[in-house]
Amino acid sequence: MQITFDRRCFIVLGLLSLLKAVSVNSCFITNCPSGGKKRSELLTVASRKCPPCGPLGMGQCFGPSMCCGQYIGCHLNTPDTQVCKTENSNPIPCDNDVPRCQSVRRGFCATNGFCCNDQGECTPEEKCLVENLSDFPSPFILRRHLSSSASLASRPTVEKAMITIPQPNAKAYQEALNLMQIIPKSNSALNKYLSRHGDVK
Repeated sequence: MQITFDRRCFIVLGLLSLLKAVSVNSCFITNCPSGGKKRSELLTVASRKCPPCGPLGMGQCFGPSMCCGQYIGCHLNTPDTQVCKTENSNPIPCDNDVPRCQSVRRGFCATNGFCCNDQGECTPEEKCLVENLSDFPSPFILRRHLSSSASLASRPTVEKAMITIPQPNAKAYQEALNLMQIIPKSNSALNKYLSRHGDVK
């Protein structure tokens, strides 16, 4: 059976369109280059959320080497961000449904109370505060205490100590106890957590 000219043109055009779609440089919607497609155009293509990452999968990828979550803060270039490097090679962009913010260039509310961009620049912003997380210490406060602690060098896995507590369970309680060895006892949010969940076995 002979293929007509019109049908051949349709097949060639279809193949060219597919080739163009595959050859488009990949990016996260949060770190697509300026001058590229607008966010609204990308959202029509993105039908999936960026993959989970970080401790216990409690974060989302926000860039090829950036994993952020409301309870874990932001992790840059750690083993927890390996999945994000893989995601960056996908030609179809993924999206995280988080508000945009203005404290940093091309910023987004990556974690509670902080506006960040995919370069790892973060600054406090009220717009990014999440009310129902007020009982928990900010991951960035935990990091500040950790970095100034004399016992920091003796801890083999610092990343675990950066985790705030999302829900009461035995592992969370142990993490809270570990944090109490580093963070001053005046941290009222952590003390409140321990008094509320101190009976967790």
